[in-house]
Amino acid sequence: MQYMVVFLADISKKYYLCRYNVTIKLADRWKTNTIGVTDEAINVDDIIETTNHFRAVDYIIQENDGKLTETYIKQLHFILKSGTSEERKEMFYYNGLRHWPHIKGYLADTCLTAQDHFKVLLEKFHIKYDHN
Repeated sequence: MQYMVVFLADISKKYYLCRYNVTIKLADRWKTNTIGVTDEAINVDDIIETTNHFRAVDYIIQENDGKLTETYIKQLHFILKSGTSEERKEMFYYNGLRHWPHIKGYLADTCLTAQDHFKVLLEKFHIKYDHN
């Protein structure tokens, strides 16, 4: 855990994120909420998701008990998609299975069986962290 924090701090101080020919110096732009734009248009969701990744890493560091649960994963997805256009779409519902009453059986069977398999995998998965 200690190495991850040092690594992330190093990235935020020294490196740049290049996407769609837009360069954002992470340390400075994070503080000022500004971006440098070239001739191309940028998708606002990309900017929001970039800032949400910082929030997600903060959440991972704060909740470092080593237990990977369904709720924990859904919270990470919620943090990453908060404020984006995908958050408003029914197909990107991260708090559980959403039902579409006007379309009979739409994704319900597939999602329910996938959730069962997912729960079995999570029960077997655990990482012990050394908190030294």
